Amino acid sequence: MKWTNKGHEYDEIAAHLIDKKTRYYIWGAGTFGIAFCEEFCKEFSFTAFVDRNIRKQGTEVCGLPVLSPSDFQKQWNGEIVIVSTGMTRSAYEQLESFGLVRHKDFYHIDEISSIYMLYKYGKVYLSDLTIPITQYCTLKCKYCNSFIPKIKNPINFDIQQIRDELEAYFRWTDTVNILGLVGGDAMSHPRFNEILRWIGDTYYPERARHLEIYSNAVITPTPQTLELFRKYNVFYRFTDYGGSSGKQNIDQITAILRENGIRYDHVKFTDWFDSGYPQTTNGITSEDGLRRFFDMCDRKSCHTIYGSKLLFCGQCMSADWIDYCRLADSDYFDLSIYDETRKREFVEYNLGFNQKGYMEYCRMCNGSLNVNTHKIIPGEQLG
Repeated sequence: MKWTNKGHEYDEIAAHLIDKKTRYYIWGAGTFGIAFCEEFCKEFSFTAFVDRNIRKQGTEVCGLPVLSPSDFQKQWNGEIVIVSTGMTRSAYEQLESFGLVRHKDFYHIDEISSIYMLYKYGKVYLSDLTIPITQYCTLKCKYCNSFIPKIKNPINFDIQQIRDELEAYFRWTDTVNILGLVGGDAMSHPRFNEILRWIGDTYYPERARHLEIYSNAVITPTPQTLELFRKYNVFYRFTDYGGSSGKQNIDQITAILRENGIRYDHVKFTDWFDSGYPQTTNGITSEDGLRRFFDMCDRKSCHTIYGSKLLFCGQCMSADWIDYCRLADSDYFDLSIYDETRKREFVEYNLGFNQKGYMEYCRMCNGSLNVNTHKIIPGEQLG
């Protein structure tokens, strides 16, 4: 979205959201919807979850019924809907087909939490942040969205640099719901345990509500690593490429995680989205077209730190790593100098506003969920 009233984009919406009489539905009874319900149960009055998964319908989550979309449509009576599913485009389209209006009747989960906490309590509460700690990976995926195999001289980021970046971020941010460590494969950093221990001791759980690790299930966690996972209640997320990589230790790692009571998410991909690399354009030429593309692409919610810069999109950072597409000044929010008067502007940036309403890399990338129709085999390895 393009800034038109910087620092005041959400003034009217905030007045609507802070109304104590308002009740809410949560669209999506998954990880993020449940975490939101648990976090804000004392702030909001919830009516029910809504989920398109037939297996969830008719059950209870957090003591609330899970409705089908059709049942929701029958009983909706002006309550606000919080969209917490990753399939935002189809959720928005279905809600609009029911006659609901975005930014009046329904909001994305990130908008609700951040606007509410900022305008009611003056606190910066953000949904997520990933911080890359290494450019090394245990796999060489042909279509790696982080372009790791194309980095000529990969590095493990210095621990002091990681500390400096997080300290700059938390000068601006009171609380982030999910703080994730990424790579490459985050666990390939030789000082991974030391990094996790410092982050856990410094920020969990007051400043970083949940810690997550993103891995490809090649490196088996050591007993020392598992001890840290338990101490900080780490959520371990790993992807399963269906044997195409030939190196993943899915069964072994899953068994170890279960034995040690570690929370994990095993996501099996049947396909990946092709970013289009290398291409000079994705065919979108108009400013309005680029803004629509950016608004719908889910990558803009993948906030990441790159030096003293906060970015919407981790792939934009990776494109800069390999000199494929250099960052423009309008692509990032500069964290290096804290300014109390820019707090609302900072939150607006996190919710998708910037000077152009898109990023320079949007001209070249095919995007991800909600906008990309180019599918490829996941985890295919380079020779």
